[in-house]
Amino acid sequence: MKLKLLLVFTFLWICCNKFSYAQYENVWVFGTGAGLDFRSGSAVPFTTSIIPYQNGSTTGIESNASVCDADGRFLFYTDGNTVWNRNYDTMYNGYPLVDSLYKKYSNPTYSTTQGALIVPMPGNPDKYFIFSISDFSVLQVAGRLYYSVVDMRLNNGLGGVETNRKNILLDSNLQEKMISVAGDRCNIWVLTCGRNSHFRAYEINSSGVNIQPVISSVGIGTYLGNGMITVSPNRKKIASVRGLYDPDQQRGDRLDSAAVALFDFDAISGVVSNPVPLFPYGALRPAPTKGQFYGPLDSTGYGVCFSPDSKKLYFNTFRTNKLYQFDLSSEDSATMAKSCIYLGGPVTYLRLGPDEKIYFTMPVTGNNSYIGRIGAPNLTGIACQYLDTAYLLNPGATGRGLPNVISVLKKDTSYITYDISECSQNTIKLSPSNTSGWGYRWDDGSYAADNSVNTSGAYWLQYHTAPCVFHVDTFDVNIWNFRAPVITVHGLDLSTTEIYDTYQWYINGILIKGATSRIYTVVENGLYTVAVSNNESGCSDTSAIYKVTNVPVNIPNINSTQQEIKTYPNPASDMLYITPPLSAVAAISGIDGRLMTARVYKGMINISSLSAGIYILRAYNGDGVLLTTKKFIKVK
Repeated sequence: MKLKLLLVFTFLWICCNKFSYAQYENVWVFGTGAGLDFRSGSAVPFTTSIIPYQNGSTTGIESNASVCDADGRFLFYTDGNTVWNRNYDTMYNGYPLVDSLYKKYSNPTYSTTQGALIVPMPGNPDKYFIFSISDFSVLQVAGRLYYSVVDMRLNNGLGGVETNRKNILLDSNLQEKMISVAGDRCNIWVLTCGRNSHFRAYEINSSGVNIQPVISSVGIGTYLGNGMITVSPNRKKIASVRGLYDPDQQRGDRLDSAAVALFDFDAISGVVSNPVPLFPYGALRPAPTKGQFYGPLDSTGYGVCFSPDSKKLYFNTFRTNKLYQFDLSSEDSATMAKSCIYLGGPVTYLRLGPDEKIYFTMPVTGNNSYIGRIGAPNLTGIACQYLDTAYLLNPGATGRGLPNVISVLKKDTSYITYDISECSQNTIKLSPSNTSGWGYRWDDGSYAADNSVNTSGAYWLQYHTAPCVFHVDTFDVNIWNFRAPVITVHGLDLSTTEIYDTYQWYINGILIKGATSRIYTVVENGLYTVAVSNNESGCSDTSAIYKVTNVPVNIPNINSTQQEIKTYPNPASDMLYITPPLSAVAAISGIDGRLMTARVYKGMINISSLSAGIYILRAYNGDGVLLTTKKFIKVK
C-alpha cells in the first residue's frame, strides 16, 4: 500500500476579466474633434483638434479607431487613411494608409462602417497594426483591406508609420465589417466579411499577420455590405448585420435576407458557424419587389452590440435608426427571435465601453451632437436604462461612428509546484494542473500531457492554456523504500519484519492502549493488526490480520498434583503469593505487552518496584511450557 502527500504552492497572474484590456480603451477619439475620456470611471466628453476629411459629407465620419498604452495614456487615432499622434498632429509618415489607387478619393475610408482597426502587436509593446478597409462606394477599388505598422519609438516617442510596412494590400472585395478578437492560442483574429458573405479570419501572432485567412462559408446574403459585425465578450458568438442589399436578392424571411444574424465563433480555429437569423428581412413591413435597391424601412441593419454578460444583443436599423434588444439566454433560435423589444431611437453606431455600458451616436440635431448610453445593458427592456441624450459633445464636435474595439494579447504566467511523496517503488503518473492546454513539453523532451517516473527527483512540464497563459508545473518527487508491515510471531510475542518509527497494535479492530512498541506480547486470543509509520517520509500503513489462538484460556491442573495455581492478594502492594509454592519462572508484563521482569520464584514474588497498574503474570515450568496466565493489580 502507498500514501501520496500533495502540497501545492502557486503563483498565478491571470486576467480573467473579459475587460482586462480596458486600459487600452480609456480614451476614445472619434469623428470631428470629438472624444470621451473614461479614466475617471465615467465618460467625460472632451474636444480634439482632429478634423478628418469627409469628402464633403456633413454627417460625420464612420471609420474610427484610437488606442491608449498599457497605462491608459492616449497614443494615437486613425480614420483608416490618416494617423494622428497624441498631440493631434498627423503622425510621421501617417498619410495615406492606402495605396495610390485612391488618389482621386481624398478619404476612401471615411464612410466605411468599421474601416479602421488598431491591434497591438503581440510580443512587442511599442508596435501596433492598423487595418483599413475602403468603403463600398469607391467603385472599382472598393472593399480593399490594407494594413500598416506604427512604431511608437519613432519621432521622439510620438510614433510613426514604418516605411516598409505601410498600406500593404491584404484582401479585396470585402464588406465594410471589421473587428478583432483575442484567440485561444496566444493570437488575435481580425474578422472581416466578403461580398459573398463568407467570413474571413486573419490570424495575428508574434510572427506577424498570416495572409491566408480562415474562410467560413456562412453569412446573411450577398449584398453591398455596410453595417457592423461584433463579437460577444465571452468570445463565443458573433453578430453581423445586413445593410444595403443586392437588388437581385430574393424576398422572404430566409437567412440570406436577415437584417441581423447570430453565429457561433471558435476562438481556437477562427471558424464561424451555425447562423441564426434574428431579424428577418421584411420583418416589420412587406418584402420589396425584385429590383428595388433599398429594402423596407426597418429591414436593414447598421449597429450591433452584445451586453457585457453576452446574453443580450442590441441592434439598430439602417434607415430609421430604431434600437432593438434581443434576449439570447434561451439559446433557442425561435425564442431569441421572438424576444425582440423596441427601445427607442434614432440610434446609429453601437459600442460597448470600458465601463461595461453601451454607447451610441445620435444624428446631429441643430448645432448639438449627442452621445447616448445604455446604462445597464445586462437587463431586459426598459430596465436597461436607455438614454439618448446622455452626453452633449462640446461645440463643433461631431461623430457618427465610435472607435473600433481594441483586442490585446494578454500573456499571463502560472507557476505551480507539487511536492509528492510516494511510499512504494511503484511508478508514479505525473499530470498537468490543466489538461485543456496545448504544447506540452517535459524536461526529458517528451510531448505527452502525462509522464510516468519511478525515481526520486525534480521534474517540470511547460505548456499553454487559453487564451495565452504559460504554465510551468514542477514536481518534486520523493520515492521512499517503505514496505508494508508483516507480523511475525515468537511464542506469544508479536513483532514486525521491518523497523518503523511508530507502532500501534489492535485486537479485533480495537486500539490497545499503550501498545506502541515493536514487540507486543499477547494476553488473549484474537485478530491482531499493527499500524506503523515513518516520520521523515510521512508514510504509513497497516498490516494484514494475524490470528492468535495459542493463549490458554485457563489452566485447571498443574502436572501430577492436579492442583489449581492461585495468586493472592489481588490487588497487591509488595508481595504476590502463589500456591502451590512450586519452583517456576514468572514473567510479568504490562497490559501493553511490554515485559517488566522475569525471575524464578517459589511461592512468592516481590512486586514492590512496580508502578501502580494492571499487570499480567505468566508462569512457565522448567521446559518453558506455559502453566498459567493471571491478571493482577498493583497498588501503592
